[in-house]
Amino acid sequence: MKLSVKILITIVMLLIIFILGYVFIRSRLTIRGVVIKSNEKNVLIMDVKDESPLYIGLPENVNLQFKEGQEVIVYLGYNTVIIETYPGSIDSQFIKNVKIIKEKSNIRVPEEILQRKPRKQ
Repeated sequence: MKLSVKILITIVMLLIIFILGYVFIRSRLTIRGVVIKSNEKNVLIMDVKDESPLYIGLPENVNLQFKEGQEVIVYLGYNTVIIETYPGSIDSQFIKNVKIIKEKSNIRVPEEILQRKPRKQ
């Protein structure tokens, strides 16, 4: 095989590895959830992945009206810290953006999460 073909194959393989790494890191920096409660400062969601409640502080650049039952995706910064209380919480400084992906989610929030009294935010 010619040297130029080997170099081209190497570049393509490195590009594929870079893209896969980027996709993996981005997937770790998002949370998909269902809105349980909201106010102007934060949203209580159920993380779809592990069915745990989580308070999300809303940064000033998020101007959405959240309603119970909406499905959202939360984009996190690389340095995000999740405070491990019940429910857990993420301060607004770590939130890059929040988007509503469905007005009415077909994911059911378990009754035990709805009945448990969350702490005041």
